[in-house]
Amino acid sequence: MNGLTRLGTTAGLATAIVLSGGCEREPWWTDPNVTWITTYGGDSSDVGGDILLAEDGGYFIVGTSNLRFGPVPQGDVYLIRTDGAGRLLWEKTFEKEGLQMGKSITRASDGTLVIAGWSSSAGNQGLDAYLFFVDEDGNALRSHAIGGRLDERAFAAFEATDGGYLLVGNIVDPADAVADPGAAGYAGYDGRSSIYLARLDADGNEIWSRTHDIGANVLAPSAVRMPDAGLLVLATITYFPDPDDDLLLLRFDEDGRETWTRTWKDGQRAARDLIPASDGNYLIAGGHSDSDDKDRSKSDYLFIKIDPEGNEIWSSTFGDPGMIECGEVITEAADGGFVASGDRTKSYFARSEDLLLVKIDASGKFLWERIYETATHNMHGGIVRHPDGGYAIVGSTVMENEAFDVFLVKTDSEGNPES
Repeated sequence: MNGLTRLGTTAGLATAIVLSGGCEREPWWTDPNVTWITTYGGDSSDVGGDILLAEDGGYFIVGTSNLRFGPVPQGDVYLIRTDGAGRLLWEKTFEKEGLQMGKSITRASDGTLVIAGWSSSAGNQGLDAYLFFVDEDGNALRSHAIGGRLDERAFAAFEATDGGYLLVGNIVDPADAVADPGAAGYAGYDGRSSIYLARLDADGNEIWSRTHDIGANVLAPSAVRMPDAGLLVLATITYFPDPDDDLLLLRFDEDGRETWTRTWKDGQRAARDLIPASDGNYLIAGGHSDSDDKDRSKSDYLFIKIDPEGNEIWSSTFGDPGMIECGEVITEAADGGFVASGDRTKSYFARSEDLLLVKIDASGKFLWERIYETATHNMHGGIVRHPDGGYAIVGSTVMENEAFDVFLVKTDSEGNPES
């Protein structure tokens, strides 16, 4: 690929100081020549779920602190505030019994920060969708858990026209097993997943909730609000153990009623992110491989631009034929193109990926790719374009003690890391 640049080494990544509870500790990578990543967290696992640009050019990062998956899930909503250089201004851990997981963050019309995720009570294996409100100083205001007998997980919250909120996520039936929870690409859920929608009033009371069940295992990672108050929801239909996953796009009105669906069935497709474009259309990011690639060892970047009715305007796939690549999170560039952050690995089960940043133009043509060699396991949370034209990416990376820390990467407009 033209424009490809490698940055970093497998020996180490950063000289940035890890900030943990106001204390400093050295990162396990110590290459003094590379300064592109800052991490945050303590001795237990801390994961980054999403990033929001602050008005002063800094960032709010939401995630989960003290995360433990079993036998009883535990964790606390974790909120980090940094300046534009990634220096820690403050961090808050909102401790409760059980699990409260922060997955996304947005700003309400009154300036309140709205965090969506999922929650459990101590000793309770079930999960509920979770909505948590804080002010811009990180002070907790109120929280609401919404759900029933199954596991509800919210990955996005949107303001409704009446001042309430719409939650979008997945609802999982642990008793309806469809895949090995450890299988690559299947989210680790205990059972079959469907799309979950809920509507709350301004006080957090549930008005309605809907399960959109198509009789298959559907994993929805992303959604956007449309100008008419409807929702576009992106998902993958999985057919485990058959390697024939499809990409699914659904349109719902503000009352949660489906108005149309679009399905892409060619080859194997993995849905990851969906964003609105400045021209009134939308862009999908994910991965694609051929139908005969049974272990998905040749997955490439996939980008699809659609109009508001879900009609494809163009699609673009490219990648290294010897590697597995996927666009995980995406944002629009100032010039009308798009920049995605993703993964590159030789095997889904290697637990070792390189971070990638790739840019395409407004018609989907590949422009450049930057490779950050990490030799560790990473998870993506979100990406935003900074007013200076650069990009900030947040996620999680495995440290030397085998626990996750939150990472923040800041680049210039060409994807080069800033020290």
